[in-house]
Amino acid sequence: MELHQLRTFVTVGREGHLTRAAELLCLSQPAVSAHVKALEDELGLPLFQRNAKGMTLTPAGERLLEYAEKVLAARQELLHEAGRIKGAAHGRLRIGTVGDADLLRLGPLLAAMAERHPHVTIQLRSGFSATVIDDVLNNRLDAGFTVFTEDPQGMALTRIGLMTFSLRLAAPAIWRERVEGASWEELAALSWIGMPPLSFCGRLAEAVFRRQGGAPRKIIEADRNATVLSLIAAGTGIGLLHEEQALKAEQAGEVILIPGLREETRLDFIVPTERRNDLPLAVFQEVLREVWAV
Repeated sequence: MELHQLRTFVTVGREGHLTRAAELLCLSQPAVSAHVKALEDELGLPLFQRNAKGMTLTPAGERLLEYAEKVLAARQELLHEAGRIKGAAHGRLRIGTVGDADLLRLGPLLAAMAERHPHVTIQLRSGFSATVIDDVLNNRLDAGFTVFTEDPQGMALTRIGLMTFSLRLAAPAIWRERVEGASWEELAALSWIGMPPLSFCGRLAEAVFRRQGGAPRKIIEADRNATVLSLIAAGTGIGLLHEEQALKAEQAGEVILIPGLREETRLDFIVPTERRNDLPLAVFQEVLREVWAV
C-alpha cells in the first residue's frame, strides 16, 4: 500500500468524480483509476461504485476513507514535526486566488516564500470568493484570498484583513453625452458588461441594482477586470472597475466615471482556524503579513 494510492482514494472519495480528482492531483484519469484499482485489489474490497455521474463510495469505502485521511494527516504531522526540529517548513500549500495577480501581490509574496521557505510548494487555484470559501472549509484548499461585503466564515475560518478598496461604475468615453446627467433608469436601459454572480464584482453589482431599483440590460459577462476594462473602452457597455484601474483609464481618456456610484469592499486572506498554526501555513501567513504590512 502506497501513500499516493491513499491520497488518490481520499481525493476521489471527496470529489466523487475521476476527472476532478485527476485535475486536483495533476494526474491522468488512467493513473487515478490504476491507483484506486491497486488499492482495492490489495484490500480485497470494492471502494467505489461506478455510475454515469461519477464515483460513489461503497459502505466499505465510507468506513475506510476516515482511516485513510488519518494516515495522510499523520504523515503530514510527522513532516511538520521534522520541519520544526530542523527549523524548516516542508510541504504543499493549495492557495485559492481571486481577481488579478497584481491585486493580490502574488509576485513579491511568492518570491519571498521561495527565498525563505524553498521546501514549501505552492499550488495556486483561481476561483471566486464563494468557491474559495467552500473549498477551504471542505479541505480542497489550504487557504485563500477572498473579497467580502459581509463576514460569513464564522469560527471555522480565521480572517486576515489585507486592504479595503473601491469599485467605480464606468462607461465608454464616447458615451459621454449619453451618460452625463442620466437617471438610473436611463443608465439601466444601456448595454452593460456583467460579471459572474459568484464573483465579488457580480455580487456588488447586484447590491447596487437592488438599491437603485430595477435591473440593467446585461449583454456580456466577463470574469476578469482587465477584460471588462477593455470592453468598456471599446464602447461595448457600462461596467464596474477597481477604482485605481478606473481612474487611470479615465485619465487616459478611455472611460468616463458615473458620479455617485462607488462601492467599497475588502480583500481578506482566510485559513482554517484549527490549522492556522500548522508550520507551512504559519510561515506563509508570516510572509503574507510582511508583504502586506499587516
